[in-house]
Amino acid sequence: LNLAHLASLSDQLANPQGLAAFAMLVIGFGVKAELFPVNGWVPEVYGAASKRVAALLAGLASKLAVLAIVRVLLLVFPDEAARQLLLVLGILGVIVGELAAWQARDVTRMLAWSSVGQLGVVFVAFSLPGAAGVIAGVTVAMHHLVVKSALFLIADRWGGAISGLRGAAATSWLGAALFVLFSLSLLGLPPLPGFWSKFLVLSGLAEAGSALQLFAIAVILTGTVLEGSYLMRVITALYGKTEGEAP
Repeated sequence: LNLAHLASLSDQLANPQGLAAFAMLVIGFGVKAELFPVNGWVPEVYGAASKRVAALLAGLASKLAVLAIVRVLLLVFPDEAARQLLLVLGILGVIVGELAAWQARDVTRMLAWSSVGQLGVVFVAFSLPGAAGVIAGVTVAMHHLVVKSALFLIADRWGGAISGLRGAAATSWLGAALFVLFSLSLLGLPPLPGFWSKFLVLSGLAEAGSALQLFAIAVILTGTVLEGSYLMRVITALYGKTEGEAP
C-alpha cells in the first residue's frame, strides 16, 4: 500500500483491471468527498449536525478525501481513462448537486447540495491533464474550503426555511452583507476569487477541447445559472420587507 511503490507499477495498471481498481478507490474515498453517486448522506448529515460541524465537514473533511483521490490519480493511475472517469463523475455531481440545491427550500439543505455541485467542479478540474489540472483543482478546492465554510457559519443563526429569513438583514446587516459577498464569489463574479478559479477550469476545458470537456463547460455554466437563482432567492428574502411593514 506504499504509494511510491504503487507508482512504479503504474504501467502495469494501464488496463481495464487497473481502471476498475481506480473506480473502486474513487467510490470508497468519494463517500467522504461528496462524489456522485455516493453523496446522498450529505444533506441529511449537514441538516442534523450543528452548522459549525457542517462547515468543518464541507470545508475541510471533504478536501482531505479529494486529496487522497488526487494522489492516487497522479501517482498510480496517470492515464487518460482514469481522468475520463473522474470527469464523468464530476459532471454528474454538478448536475445532481445544483438541481437539488435549486429545488431546496431550506438553507442548510440548499448549501449542502450546493457543496456537492461545487465538489463536482473540483473533480472536473482535477481531470484536466498535466499541471493545469492540478493548479485549477487546487484553486477551486481552496476557494470552496473558505467560502462554503463561511456560508455555513453565517447560516448558523438562520437555519430553517428560506421563507423564514424575510427581513433578517435588518437585524443582522453584517451577516447578510457577508452572505452576499461570499455568494457572489461562489458564482464567479469578477474580480472576486471565485471568478479566477472558475476561469482556470473553463479555460483548461476549452483548451483540451474534447466533446466531453466541451459538454462539461456547458454543464458548469448552466450550474452557475441555477446557483445564481437559488442564492438570489436567499438574498431577496434577507433584504425583503416583513409582513405588515410599510413599503
